Amino acid sequence: MVVGQEFAPEAPEPFAGDPAPPIGAPARRAAELGAGRSAARAAIESLGEPGGPIPRDPDGVPVWPPGVLGSIAHSATTAVAAVARRTDRLVGLGIDTEPIGSVGPELFATVFTDGERARLAALAPALQARLATRWFCLKEAAFKAQFPGTRRFLEFEECEVAGPDHAATPVLVTVAAEARSPFTGFWVETHGHVVAVVVIAAP
Repeated sequence: MVVGQEFAPEAPEPFAGDPAPPIGAPARRAAELGAGRSAARAAIESLGEPGGPIPRDPDGVPVWPPGVLGSIAHSATTAVAAVARRTDRLVGLGIDTEPIGSVGPELFATVFTDGERARLAALAPALQARLATRWFCLKEAAFKAQFPGTRRFLEFEECEVAGPDHAATPVLVTVAAEARSPFTGFWVETHGHVVAVVVIAAP
């Protein structure tokens, strides 16, 4: 289940038990954190589970109810969350969102592999930014999907996106030195944003 919501820049009333924003953080940061957990609670409730607090562990990873996998992401105006029941086959879940076209050429050398940059170079600039944002979100979602189980910090160039570039059509995210790779990713464009989800199946 994926839930998304837009939010105002003002900090909401904190939900009891949720982590507090860092001391001195601006109101917008508190709004982002609150909106992300609000979306996550709505997603959890859609599974029939109670929507309680969502604390975080020492690495900053959300702590989900027993038997639930989840992930949270936000831009400056929109928060999204994905949750699913953990099964023998589903062991990782990640989500990310960015405004459409927000990943420009100044980031390509840092974010993409040689093969990905060659594919982008064949496109018109407007299409480059649009596709680059989808790939960026898929890579971020792949990191979030694998990190709770591995505590491994992936570099962008360790991930490569392949497959058809059509909304809601599965793509593959290959991750170097990862036995469960390739991961399966999906993306959509909605409300001015790319939303990408990556799932990890057990080997």
